[in-house]
Formats: sequence, structure tokens, C-alpha cells
Amino acid sequence: MQDVRRITVVGVGLMGHGIALEFAAAGYDVRVNDVSPQALNAAIKRIEAGLHMLADLG
Repeated sequence: MQDVRRITVVGVGLMGHGIALEFAAAGYDVRVNDVSPQALNAAIKRIEAGLHMLADLG
């Protein structure tokens, strides 16, 4: 069995962006997708902000 290292999250609304953030923080290669370009852009910003916050906390 292969070791999974890439995760795709489809739908980045209330839960999807948090799931993507957790996998990214754990070192996975994460891809996100959503039918709404606005939701996708907002989620990417929230994920980036969350990763920066986690990095600052150590």
C-alpha cells in the first residue's frame, strides 16, 4: 500500500478550510477546490493565516 501524501478537499466552506488547514499543518500536500471562486479565495486566505498563526506559536 502506498503512503498517501496528497490530500484534496472539495468544498472549502465552514468545515473544508479547517480540514485543509489541519492536513497542511501535518505536512501533507493539500489541494482545495470549490464551485465558488469567492469561497475558494476566502478559504485560501484563511488557510494561509492559520498556517502563519501556527508557525508563530511554534
